[in-house]
Amino acid sequence: MIAIIFSVCFTLSPHNCKAVKLTYADAVPLTPFYCMRMGQTEAAKWVVEHPDWRMKGGPVRCEKVGQFAKA
Repeated sequence: MIAIIFSVCFTLSPHNCKAVKLTYADAVPLTPFYCMRMGQTEAAKWVVEHPDWRMKGGPVRCEKVGQFAKA
């Protein structure tokens, strides 16, 4: 699984912020290029679907979900 992580703040209370973590199946290899290209797009889609929230300045991060987990 791949996670795209970014920060958002509530429009009416800009100090009320949180991290959003969107997870996706490993359909595409996780590379810096994929994160740069698709991360911003997926974050923008989330903001359109949640109009009371705005993206906070800062990078969109990508990571493998469970990459440090041991079985």
